[in-house]
Amino acid sequence: MLIAAILTASGLMYLSYSITESMSNAQNAAIIGVIGLFLGYFYTAKPIRLVSRRGLGEIAIFLAFGPLLTLGSLFAISTSTIELFSVDFYNAIYLGIPLGLLTTNILYINQFPDANSDSKTGKNHLVVTLGKKIARWGYLIILLGAFLAEVAVFIAKMLGYEDVEDKPNVDFWQRLENGEVLDADNMFSNDTIK
Repeated sequence: MLIAAILTASGLMYLSYSITESMSNAQNAAIIGVIGLFLGYFYTAKPIRLVSRRGLGEIAIFLAFGPLLTLGSLFAISTSTIELFSVDFYNAIYLGIPLGLLTTNILYINQFPDANSDSKTGKNHLVVTLGKKIARWGYLIILLGAFLAEVAVFIAKMLGYEDVEDKPNVDFWQRLENGEVLDADNMFSNDTIK
């Protein structure tokens, strides 16, 4: 399995280099892959064992299956060179936030049945740390966070934000105030409202 993963990663990096004619994307994808490998391995492995660090395991899962996953995918499959801290870079992070929160929530809810045995073995995750009574609210908070993150991405796109420094699309609000109808089929094009 490890050999297959290495061959696949090498093939993606080679394709990224051959398409973009730059090592930038391949290098960034490799760095993100190593960070993901580190988080995945040390989630349960000693000496770090993130799962027993009172919340660090949940953060590791969020990062590995959220923003790092979408960023790594962007670098690996993009047909153009992606600059660090560019609009595409931030968009990949924003898209990864709901994915990471939902994946973390799957992990979080599965910690409840094993909380008693986990506390005896030293797996001090958030459910063990907070106790079941308080920790049950964590599920709802994480779920709401995922939903709100997705709504925020959608609203930012609707307002015409393409970059952190961009201003909202004033034309959108003027047309909305005039009672013009939103065209749902072309919602993400530049001519959103007709």
